Amino acid sequence: MVSTLRDAGYNLQTNVVVGRSPDGSQFRAKIAASYGEGPALILSGHSQRRRGTTENKIPWEAISISSAIDSSKDRYSRGYIVLAGSGWTLKDFFVRGGLEQYMKGVDLVKIITLDDFMERVQTRTL
Repeated sequence: MVSTLRDAGYNLQTNVVVGRSPDGSQFRAKIAASYGEGPALILSGHSQRRRGTTENKIPWEAISISSAIDSSKDRYSRGYIVLAGSGWTLKDFFVRGGLEQYMKGVDLVKIITLDDFMERVQTRTL
């Protein structure tokens, strides 16, 4: 993800404190990216090759990114969680926005596939 964003001209910071988690602790983004002027984006990527527990972490990450955006004083406008690999059982649920009906505020966080991420970076529609 980092090289794709850099190649497209995004300014990046990695492992950077971007705001607060719901429990009040500092939230570190795997990637904070900006393009031009305006608020930056918070990005996180997860890969799952076999069925496992990675997808159980996605709801908490969405909540934490949303909380960080809210506490960032308009430095960040949106978050993305990028899912890669074929081992997901809930990928379609996440990508369709399934968390939004259960969790307030996660509409600031878009969960997308790696292919969708690549296309959005290339077309500058993140």
